[in-house]
Amino acid sequence: IFDRCHLQESILYVLQRSIVTHTEAAYIVQEDIEVLEWTKSFQSELLALAQNMLKLEEEIGWGDSSKLSEALSKYEFDYKYVNYYMNCQDTHIAKVNLVDSEMETSNPRYIPNLPLVGQPLFVHCVLVALTTRRVTFIHKKWLDTIFSCFDYKSPLLKKLSEVVVQQVLSNTKQLSKEYHNIRTPKPVVGCVPVNQIVLLLESLTSVVHFILVHAPTVQAANSTNSKSAFVGFFTFTQEEAGGVSNSEYEYVNGSKQNMLQYIPKCFDALLDVWINWKMVDSESVDNLFPWGKPLDVRNLVLNFVSPLFKKYPASMLSSLCEVWHVNRRNLIFGRPGNLVSAASKKQLALIDLITDITVCTYDVVLKNAQKLLNTAAAHPKDSREQFGFAFETELLHLTYEYFRSLKTQTMQKAWPHLLNLLREACTITNQAPVTLLALGFLQLYLTNCPQLDDTKSRRELQEVTVKLIELTTEIASRSLSANTWFSRRTEVLPEYNEVVSVKKEESEEDSCSEEEEKYEGNNVYTLQAIYVLNECLAQVIDLVYGSEEKDKAIGILSPLISKISVYIRNHAHHNMPNAKASAALLSSITDYQYCRKAWAKELFEALMDPDFFIMEPSSLPQWKVITEHLIAHDNLLFQDLLVRVTTATGGLFSSNEVFYTQKARLLRRLSFTMHCCEYDQYAKYMTKIQECYVEALKLTQAYQVIKEVFLGFRVVILRMSPGTFTPLWPIMLNELYSHLVDFRNTLKKSKGGEMKVDMLNMYLSITKFLDQALILPPDMIPDFQVHNWMFVCDRASLSSSDDEENTSPSSFLSLATQISDMFPKQSAGIPERRTRNSPLLTESGIKELRQLYPFYQCLSQYGLYDTVDKGVTDTRTLELLEEALDLEYLEIS
Repeated sequence: IFDRCHLQESILYVLQRSIVTHTEAAYIVQEDIEVLEWTKSFQSELLALAQNMLKLEEEIGWGDSSKLSEALSKYEFDYKYVNYYMNCQDTHIAKVNLVDSEMETSNPRYIPNLPLVGQPLFVHCVLVALTTRRVTFIHKKWLDTIFSCFDYKSPLLKKLSEVVVQQVLSNTKQLSKEYHNIRTPKPVVGCVPVNQIVLLLESLTSVVHFILVHAPTVQAANSTNSKSAFVGFFTFTQEEAGGVSNSEYEYVNGSKQNMLQYIPKCFDALLDVWINWKMVDSESVDNLFPWGKPLDVRNLVLNFVSPLFKKYPASMLSSLCEVWHVNRRNLIFGRPGNLVSAASKKQLALIDLITDITVCTYDVVLKNAQKLLNTAAAHPKDSREQFGFAFETELLHLTYEYFRSLKTQTMQKAWPHLLNLLREACTITNQAPVTLLALGFLQLYLTNCPQLDDTKSRRELQEVTVKLIELTTEIASRSLSANTWFSRRTEVLPEYNEVVSVKKEESEEDSCSEEEEKYEGNNVYTLQAIYVLNECLAQVIDLVYGSEEKDKAIGILSPLISKISVYIRNHAHHNMPNAKASAALLSSITDYQYCRKAWAKELFEALMDPDFFIMEPSSLPQWKVITEHLIAHDNLLFQDLLVRVTTATGGLFSSNEVFYTQKARLLRRLSFTMHCCEYDQYAKYMTKIQECYVEALKLTQAYQVIKEVFLGFRVVILRMSPGTFTPLWPIMLNELYSHLVDFRNTLKKSKGGEMKVDMLNMYLSITKFLDQALILPPDMIPDFQVHNWMFVCDRASLSSSDDEENTSPSSFLSLATQISDMFPKQSAGIPERRTRNSPLLTESGIKELRQLYPFYQCLSQYGLYDTVDKGVTDTRTLELLEEALDLEYLEIS
């Protein structure tokens, strides 16, 4: 009788037609309350009839299991239609975008010998009803009907649960987006029922928990060649053995693995809810209460997550890694000064959610992170093939950010678990970010927790520290060529990438993975490894090794310094980023003098390198620090430098040009060393410094040497007290005057013609010395105040001379005026207005003499100065001169 009545078929087709009809009515009559209430009542009765139908099927044992597989395989097309519809957002899109001509003219059909819960037509009706936005008022009735299906434990619930979970997640994300966009009160009747988000969260929790939490497992799931196989070992290990013989839950086994694949999507949707319902605008809370009270909504999110974490901690942690990766905006490693790039808004919210889960304690997170890393290392297939991204890297980054959010007391308790995690990270050598994050992890712990008192713990800490530094050093040296049997010297690989970005710009989610693919390669992490060492190394070694164990640090640093020094000796353009990062690393290491033996020799050789000053401007401050630490604490090195300058020879068979070049290089390093030191630090060596400059001044035809001598004079005046350099002042004054006279005579002879580059740069250096002497505070160069009239007349003298129109040939003209008059007429222009407080000449070099004319014309017209810039103090004047000196040392490759 039941079969001949076609009762199932009639209910399904009427239910399908009612959904279409009522949806169209809702679109046409949006605000007609009576029509909406009638629609709600009619569908409620139909759904009640469907529930009774389900109960009747259960009572009479409808649907022979032997015929189920035959029926499903015969009508497989109907489920294809349901799968296609699941990928569409609403009925209109589904109807318009159907590509398959067979699907375009077909709908799911009634299948004989198949229970109602397994009918594709019923699943399709559920999907359409939950998809349609205009009939959300009836969603509760539909969800109640779906939950009643689970009471009968049908083996055909897999597809229904999948459809319900996917559509409820879609509705939740859409509702959360609308909730975020609302800023003013809006009517919700007919659009969003009261507590709609609460209904969706409760429904999602009921379905997922029924399959994953409440139903026991009959047998362990078999590992398959899919993403779930990677974490399959952790899926059912915590199930009770007593549920193995419970055959009534046998249908759940196939649904568990399938449902676990939806957990990342669940977390992503719940993350939107967590953000929007936790960061509520206080002024609009009352208006948004009908959607769900914030406290209730957040509790529902925690109620969904907590039982899952308690039963499947490893699987849940791996799902969180997927969500963490999807919501990434930046590359993991940031710019210098930031070990790790700032997490995105959703990543921070994910950390906040994890910390609020009571069952997800620090030991649970660290233990399961270590287990997952162990499985990733032992798994035969690459994790990128399993997950579509670097799973181990994302896992460790997530754990790092979570650990950083813990309190100091909790961090201290977590050391045993953290140690196991770091040891496991050391075994993963095929992913450089894992090693770099592990070293950052170690630094985070050491800087926030007191030193370990236990001898065993300290030994274990030192062992893992040495291992992580060795691995990071290996990553940092990947851009170096390997030693060969005929050469022990390593070099920077010529095919090294010229541009390596350490931070990716903001981009959309769908392009994140594509951007990361672009950065793959053997040596792409070289730069990032050096920056990580810069941030961590010195501090980690200082905290790990006590005062009595500092000698052990030398053995760790020596291999690193020998490899890093290769980068700083290579001045090619493509190696500039590495050289800059290496200088920053060395400046942090040299601050610790106990490991001086590891770096002093290499750095002094680098300072003596002929191409030492070919560097980026941002690297110079780092080298000033390095040079200060190198020379300041070892007077023998400075004395050695003085001896080299004094005894420099070009060699037996070398030309004068080679000798002049070598002499100029040594003088430049001498002045740079003094420039990096403290005030009056080398006052006791003033006699020997004077001897060096006196000997150099004898080389009157060596223009590049004279240039370096005047650069050294400028440094001496800034770094020595007036009483210290008083013996050198007569030499300075005499050389300045004599070379300016030569300059005047040269201009008179050449009439502005071409000159050698070395001669041009020499006159520029002399002019800069005069410029500096004119603007320095009088107390720093008191002797010059007596003699400045020889070079420049003051403003008052110029004014009186103009008023009297004194044209007597015996009237005195300063050297600046004489030089200005010797320039050709075509060099004339408007002179710059000179102030008392800032230098006029900041060029590093000139190509023709006329570039100096504005300076001398300014001195001739305005005298010592035209105005005084009151906004620039003496301190600021010294800073400007220091900056000018910094630029003076840089060389362009």
